[in-house]
Amino acid sequence: MQDDARLTNSDLIDKMVAAHSSAGNHPMVTLLLIPYKSRFGTVHIDKQNVVKKFEEKPEFPDVWINGGIYVANARSVLNHLPEKGDIEKETFPKLVGSGELMAYPYRGFWSLIDSIKDIQEVETKLRSRA
Repeated sequence: MQDDARLTNSDLIDKMVAAHSSAGNHPMVTLLLIPYKSRFGTVHIDKQNVVKKFEEKPEFPDVWINGGIYVANARSVLNHLPEKGDIEKETFPKLVGSGELMAYPYRGFWSLIDSIKDIQEVETKLRSRA
């Protein structure tokens, strides 16, 4: 598992390609996995509904999400791409069934950017890392 928070995008891709190429099971696709971090704060309550604590945007280290970066054997995967739809819903489930999808768990810097607030948070994180 990769956890070097200082990797560049190029380093990350190089390490994914190396892991994909050296995998003993010769996967068709390797996908980047990121630990799930809630976009929301959570509220912990007891059995009487008394609030015990707040936790701002917790990370769930044993729950993984698709990071949206893939390394694939292009010639092989082309035969499995859907005419319509997307690979996450059409192709990947088939590859799971045949054992041809490999994960690359990564705990370094990664961020979803869906809003202006997300951009501002990423900019702040990147400035603090510089």
